[in-house]
Amino acid sequence: MQTSTSRKLTSGFTLIEAVTVIGLVALFLLFSGHFSTSVFSTYQARNEVHATTLALMLDAQRIRTLARAHKKTMSIMPICNNSWESGWIAFHNPELKFDKEAITNPLWKKEISPQVTTIRPKGSAPVSGTQFADISIKSFSHPKCQNSSIALESSEKLRHLSFNALGAAQTKNGGFVANRVVFWSKIYPNIEYHLVLSDSGRLRLCKPEAVNPKCTLSL
Repeated sequence: MQTSTSRKLTSGFTLIEAVTVIGLVALFLLFSGHFSTSVFSTYQARNEVHATTLALMLDAQRIRTLARAHKKTMSIMPICNNSWESGWIAFHNPELKFDKEAITNPLWKKEISPQVTTIRPKGSAPVSGTQFADISIKSFSHPKCQNSSIALESSEKLRHLSFNALGAAQTKNGGFVANRVVFWSKIYPNIEYHLVLSDSGRLRLCKPEAVNPKCTLSL
């Protein structure tokens, strides 16, 4: 009786093929790691700018509510260097005085992330009516920041946001203001958020985008 035998053919990867695959996987992991790090960094920067703008909006709304409740003018202004980048303080300000005595006992003080700035990045389009500057105050002895990384903006008009007993935003000369403050990311200059104040005293947070690229006051 004749028997037939079958040959089992075996196959596998050569050493060169295995090394090539391992190299491609390593390269993929390397690029994906850089990509995920970049995405996370951008996300974190956007959150910091958004959180800062939102915090200022909530504090401004709070002093507006307090001004109406106490029937006295309340103010919020930069801690030092006349720059919102330094953070801000809130205080009772019935006579609209912005001197050391007026801010000795603030209601509260808030500092912000060192990665957030109010200095417009180079190449970014100018934004009109920024920083809640009061043109009716021509001079002010601004407290100086100890942190040298915070830009000194003392040459600008005094920056503040004050609400009178009726809840209206008020300047030193008794006028009313419709204005804004803009925060940017120091790392990613294209990330910015606006805090917009309408002439009615309404505050809203705005992110420039296609539907409203300039965060106009009317929207």
